[in-house]
Amino acid sequence: MDWIVALEITVVGGLIVAAILFVLGKLWPALFVPLRKWLNRIWQAITMFRQRPTAAPDPINIDFMENGRVIAGQVDIDLRSESPISIQLHAQIPQVLLWFSMVNRSPMDLQFDRMIFTLWVNQPLIYQASILTRQPLLRGERKETVYFAGHLDAAQVAEITRLTTPQGFLEVVRLDVTAFFQTREGWIEVTRTIQRTKVSVG
Repeated sequence: MDWIVALEITVVGGLIVAAILFVLGKLWPALFVPLRKWLNRIWQAITMFRQRPTAAPDPINIDFMENGRVIAGQVDIDLRSESPISIQLHAQIPQVLLWFSMVNRSPMDLQFDRMIFTLWVNQPLIYQASILTRQPLLRGERKETVYFAGHLDAAQVAEITRLTTPQGFLEVVRLDVTAFFQTREGWIEVTRTIQRTKVSVG
C-alpha cells in the first residue's frame, strides 16, 4: 500500500508543477517586455553615472577681512635676534632650526594659524616647509615661540657645504614667509621677506 501512496503523491506533485509552468507560460510574455525595459533603464542610469565627470573638490573657503591689509601691515614677522638660524651639518642627523619673532601692533587679538616659508641660500632654494602650530597673538604682544625644526637630506647637505665659505658661514640666507592669522572678522595674510648675512654653519 505504501507504493500506492507514494505514486499518488508523485502524480499530485507533477500536476501542481505542470499547473505552475502553464500559468507562467501564459504570464511570462506579458511580464517580459516591461521587465526588460525596466532593466534597460537601470543599466542606462548606471552607465551615465559611471561616465559622469567627477566634480573638482571645492577649494578651502577663507573669508579675508575687508581691511585685512591694514591689519597685516601692523603685524611684524622676523627672525629672533639671538641665534635665529641653526644649521647643523655634522650632527648625527643633519638639521636646520629656525626661530621666529612676531609682534602684533594692531588693535585686534589674532590667532596664528600657519606659516609657509621658503629658505634660500645665496640663490639656490634649499628648503620649503610649513609651521602648523596654532597659538594666540594678542594685541600688543610679542612672541618668540614659533619655530621650525627639519632634517636635511644628502642633496641639501651637499649644496650647503658647497656654499659655505672657508670661514664656516653662509654669505646670504633669505626667507620668503607667508603667514595666516584668524580674527573674529575673518582672516589676514602677512607676507614678509627676511634676510640674514654671514650665517654660521655647524
